[in-house]
Amino acid sequence: MVGSGDLVLDGDGDYATTSDVVRPSDAGFSVSAHVRMNEDTATHDMTVLSQPGQHTDLFTLRYVATSRSWEAVVAHEDRAGAPTTTVSAAVAPFGWGEDEFIAVVYDERTDQLRLYVDYDYAADTASVTGEDTWTPTGDLQVGRSVTADGGTDYLTGEIDEVHTYAGVLDRTRLAFLRIGGTDD
Repeated sequence: MVGSGDLVLDGDGDYATTSDVVRPSDAGFSVSAHVRMNEDTATHDMTVLSQPGQHTDLFTLRYVATSRSWEAVVAHEDRAGAPTTTVSAAVAPFGWGEDEFIAVVYDERTDQLRLYVDYDYAADTASVTGEDTWTPTGDLQVGRSVTADGGTDYLTGEIDEVHTYAGVLDRTRLAFLRIGGTDD
């Protein structure tokens, strides 16, 4: 998708992890990735990225099959059943088999959770007034979510250029990442 390599997942239990966690700053956090899925295999919910804590995920970026949409869910604390905030956006009608750029930005200073999809800045926004981010404990999961029973919602598709940041990325930086820019 971008450059010379990407991660291809078949939805049959394969995934990747990073050696570190997303560490939010007092300003929040930002995550982005390029994703490609095939319409024929997009028949079940699939996770692109998730950042587990001890009891729940700080965030989950996923595809929801029933609504054919991207969804970002952020938990407000690390406990089972914690309240969450969700933002969503439709998969681009031309997006099947094409690379889509997806980013989640949790801006603690403006109390906003934003989901960006391709050129749609912001595809969806939700207020998180009065909520603070928390520091998760597990490795960033690429291509699945983790529950107490193990992995779930394995991705069938390709993922490339996963970027995570403590703090908030602005529209200019997101546009740079969308066209394949790097952190250099």
